[in-house]
Amino acid sequence: MRATVVLLVLTLLVSGFVYPLLVTGIAQVIDPGAANGSLLKYPNGTIAGSSLIAQNTSAPYLFWERPSLTDYNTTLGADTPYGPTDPALATALTTYLAASAAQQLKWANAYAAVVAKVKFTSGTPAVPAAADGPVPAMLAAELTLARSGAIDADLSGAQPFYGTDFTKPLLFLEDGAYYANQATAEHLTGDQWGVMNETGSYPGQPWLWLYQMWYHVPGWRNSANIDLIAIYMTGAATVLLLAIPFIPGLRDIPRWIPVHRLVWRDWNRQAASGSASQPQPEPAEQK
Repeated sequence: MRATVVLLVLTLLVSGFVYPLLVTGIAQVIDPGAANGSLLKYPNGTIAGSSLIAQNTSAPYLFWERPSLTDYNTTLGADTPYGPTDPALATALTTYLAASAAQQLKWANAYAAVVAKVKFTSGTPAVPAAADGPVPAMLAAELTLARSGAIDADLSGAQPFYGTDFTKPLLFLEDGAYYANQATAEHLTGDQWGVMNETGSYPGQPWLWLYQMWYHVPGWRNSANIDLIAIYMTGAATVLLLAIPFIPGLRDIPRWIPVHRLVWRDWNRQAASGSASQPQPEPAEQK
C-alpha cells in the first residue's frame, strides 16, 4: 500500500509539475515568441491577436477565409471588405435585381455556356467574356463565401440559438444536378442495395442490411408507411434469428452440414496424431 501511494505521488509530481516546467523553460529559451502564442502587437505594445489565427489559405482542399485587404494582418486594423456593402458586389446585385426575369435568364444562360471553360488564377475564377451581365461578379462572391463556409451560416443565421430548420441551406444545395449526380455515382440515392453506405465503401455497413432490405421489396418500397413496415419487419426478423437455437430443424443444420469441422481441421489433425499417446478432449464448440 505504501509503495503504491509513493508511486502515485511521484507520478503526479513528475507529469504534473516537473515535466511541464522543463518543457516550458526549454521553449522559452529556444523560441519564446512561439512559446507565448505567436502574438501580434500594435506599435504601442497592445496585443492585437495571434499570427496563428486567420492565416491566408490558398490550398484547394481547405476552407478559405474571407478575403482581406490587409492579408489577414491583424495589426493593420482594417475591416474585412467583402460583404453586402462591397461596391462591386452591391453594384452587381442592384443591376441583376433591376433587370426583368427574361433578361436575368439570358444572363444566366450566357454564363452557363462559358463557365465550363473557367480558369483559376491564384484561386480566383476567370470566366471567358460573354453577355452575362453581373452574373460573374455575383457568382465569384458566392464562391468566396462558399470557400469560407459562410453560405450555410448566412442561410441559417436567422434561426434562434438552438435552431433546427435547415430548409434554406438544403434547398440551396439542391438547386442544380451536381450533388444529385454525385450521389448517384456513389450509390447513395436509395435505388440500390446499401443506400446507407458511407462514400467509397459500397455496398455499405453490413449490419444495416436487415433494416435496409425492406425498402427494396416490391409493393412496400413505394408505401407511405415503409418506415413503419421496416421497423416491424426488422423486429420480427431479429426475434426469429434469436429463436433459431430453439427451432427444431434449423438448430440441426450444423449437424447436417458440419462446416465447423472444417474450421477445427487443424485441431482435429493434431488430436488424431497424438491420440495414441495422450488422448485430448474435443472442444466444446465442435460438439
